[in-house]
Amino acid sequence: MLRKLDNRGTIAAWTDALALLALLGASILGIWLSWGLIYDFIVDQGWHMQASSRVAGGEMLYRDLIWMYGPLPVYLLAWLFRWLGTSVTPFLLLYAVLLTAGVLLTYRVARFLLPLPLALLGTVALFLGGWWGGFVAYDQAYTGAVPLGAVMGLLSVLCLLSYLKDGRLGWLAGAGFTSGLALLTKPEFGLAGVGTGLLILLALLLFPKGVVAAPGRRGRALVVHLLCTVTVAGLGYGLLAYQAGWHNVWLGITGYDQDAILLQVWPPWGTQES
Repeated sequence: MLRKLDNRGTIAAWTDALALLALLGASILGIWLSWGLIYDFIVDQGWHMQASSRVAGGEMLYRDLIWMYGPLPVYLLAWLFRWLGTSVTPFLLLYAVLLTAGVLLTYRVARFLLPLPLALLGTVALFLGGWWGGFVAYDQAYTGAVPLGAVMGLLSVLCLLSYLKDGRLGWLAGAGFTSGLALLTKPEFGLAGVGTGLLILLALLLFPKGVVAAPGRRGRALVVHLLCTVTVAGLGYGLLAYQAGWHNVWLGITGYDQDAILLQVWPPWGTQES
């Protein structure tokens, strides 16, 4: 009987691995077919590359140049420019890595909730048929903050689901860490991740029956998640504010949305006032 259970576990592990390999192959094929295609070279994607190249050259984000999202996408691409040289290639490589990570992470999250065939089918359907949730959102996103923020969000959800499975606080530290990185990437993505974590952990405190985590650790779990999130985001924005000034950072991140609210036009660009 135990041998049969072991065999079933081995078969399940192998089928999961094959599914991941199939998705990896599909991602590589999609990257190859779309290599060199840039959605908006003049405005958003072009500005991402220009901002990153200028930061790599020593300029300060939000102080010396405008950027409407979190700082992490710019500094990540700037690091790649310093390492690989300033060209379109590091930009395309970054998008390719994020696309592949997004596909594989989507499948892993789905496997927590669905059997293998449905998880695989759902992942493929999402990436083939979805717009902002699918292949295009990663490979042809208007800014690198979108795919990077999505990957950080998926990592946070995966850590939360893993915590619900075995109750280890390390998973919550990972969820908080990735939520903090999401806040440094595209703040609304980070807020969504933080909100999801808080809702789950508050539910554990209020409705503890049947949860894996030990009763004495549920309050600590909430603290761990929040502490890791605040530490990562606080250190990132704090260092940037020290260098560029709080006013410049706040104006850069929120200026786009403030324009839309004041002008009652979305998107706010393309009007005389903006």
